[in-house]
Amino acid sequence: MYEGFQSEEEVRRICEKYDIMNWSINSEGLVDVDGDVDFHTNAERYNSIPLSEIPLKFGHVSGDFDCASNQLTSLQGAPQFVGGDFNCASNQLVNLIGSPRKVEGSFFCGDNKLISLEGVPEYVDGHFYCVDNNIKTLEYGPQSVSIFFYCYRNPISSVWNLISADKDKWNKDIVDLFNDYDCLRGDDIIINRLNSFLEEIGKPKVDSVEGYNNI
Repeated sequence: MYEGFQSEEEVRRICEKYDIMNWSINSEGLVDVDGDVDFHTNAERYNSIPLSEIPLKFGHVSGDFDCASNQLTSLQGAPQFVGGDFNCASNQLVNLIGSPRKVEGSFFCGDNKLISLEGVPEYVDGHFYCVDNNIKTLEYGPQSVSIFFYCYRNPISSVWNLISADKDKWNKDIVDLFNDYDCLRGDDIIINRLNSFLEEIGKPKVDSVEGYNNI
């Protein structure tokens, strides 16, 4: 049943090491946890050795899932569903492929090496924090964010401040329309396309946008 996954004894050993309680292996060979999972680097508990990968393959975690402040380059093994917050901030992630499909709390992915939102959860019931990255596009965004979307200290933040109909509120219809205008081309922004979009949503036109080559 668990071909390609850890044995139950290996799962038990890792769960004991990281104080993961109330775990079980589901029919797909994934580890479900009724409670929290904490892989956050902690000098006292884990000898301050950062993880280079998530050590188990998770399915459903009912509480928080915290893998922040490690050296992760991939979210492979992350749970498919998280009932609390999901925190993968302060790693070496270049994309978010492997993220949960739904997070019922807030989603934290700040201070990584992200250049896009590729792989984000479809649904975030709390806040979405992607601050301190190098995100230049709003493609691959979530279906919904229930509270606030924070992207400051990214190139895209200067665009976000222009187009957000309700500051820091994610509006998929507005984002999809913006993407349809194809204003962004890597490091370049096509100002006449942007201004056509701004005019359509009733926003003032601009001469330039900080963080991009304005063409």
